[in-house]
Amino acid sequence: MAYIVDAAGTIVGSALGVTTTATFVESSAGMREGGRTGLTAVIIGLFFFLSLFFTPLFSSVPPWAIGPSLVMVGVMMMKVVKDIDWTNIKEAVPAFAIMLLMPLTYSMYQMGLLLVLDFMFLLVFLTMLHCKYHKLVGGNEKNRD
Repeated sequence: MAYIVDAAGTIVGSALGVTTTATFVESSAGMREGGRTGLTAVIIGLFFFLSLFFTPLFSSVPPWAIGPSLVMVGVMMMKVVKDIDWTNIKEAVPAFAIMLLMPLTYSMYQMGLLLVLDFMFLLVFLTMLHCKYHKLVGGNEKNRD
């Protein structure tokens, strides 16, 4: 049921100009915090509706004034870097790529797209490398002593 509501929210949100990433992040954050009923979504929707009236006030804030808050968000996000398994290339390369692309793209959509492409090419490359290695050593691991 949650996926149906998420899909409907994505359709309505995209018709109103909201990125699909934003609706997914909002709904998954609500479910993670324990909101399993539709009441959570209704309350959040009311708050989003109220925020429409504050849009002129928020748009008057210059972009350079938002920078310090984004730096603090980056600092908080760096806390989880210690939990990344840097010895596993399938986990380390996408994590490094996302840390590199986030400040360079200024867009969550572009960063996500590049991350999916990066991960896909990484898996294809590792699969090709794995096959080439087994061809060089003469067969699969079952035949080895």
